[in-house]
Amino acid sequence: MDLFKQLYELSAAYAHLLARAVRHGHLHILEMLTPLAAAEGELSFHDLAKTAAEFGQLAILQWVFARLDARADDFEDCASDVLFEASFHGHLEVLKWLWLKHVSWICHRTAYANNPHDLELTKWLVEETGMPLSPSTMLLAMAAFDRTRNFEVMDYLHSKNCPHFSPNANAPHNGEGPTVGEYESAVAN
Repeated sequence: MDLFKQLYELSAAYAHLLARAVRHGHLHILEMLTPLAAAEGELSFHDLAKTAAEFGQLAILQWVFARLDARADDFEDCASDVLFEASFHGHLEVLKWLWLKHVSWICHRTAYANNPHDLELTKWLVEETGMPLSPSTMLLAMAAFDRTRNFEVMDYLHSKNCPHFSPNANAPHNGEGPTVGEYESAVAN
């Protein structure tokens, strides 16, 4: 009995072994297990791609995308899920590769909204992909400030003349996150 059959009997699921191989960057194990998992009906390139993006495993993601059929009905869904995972987990190199090779329709709003406190991601989206700046862009950065207490993304957006969110002056502030006045005061100092 070969080693991979023994591993399968011990783990009872190829999907689990494949996910572990992806998370830890073991492409050679993935290459050996894939045909066995396919024969058992336990192979999902979509799941492998999402896991690779979540853990920033670019080499594995490239290997998976080389095997995906770009004409398949679920390719766009897969690419969208990969975009979400890579942006949410801050894997900029994965996003850059997706942008250049496969997902030129990258949704700026999705990528930014998943990680509005990441300065490098924000700079790349604005400077390289042409993300339009709007009051909602600044509002997301303000909400991220509430979690991180870091003004660097707001400062960057301000330097790029991002329009500010202008709440109704008569509306009460609910106490969550900085007010526009607090942001402008901090930027001025």
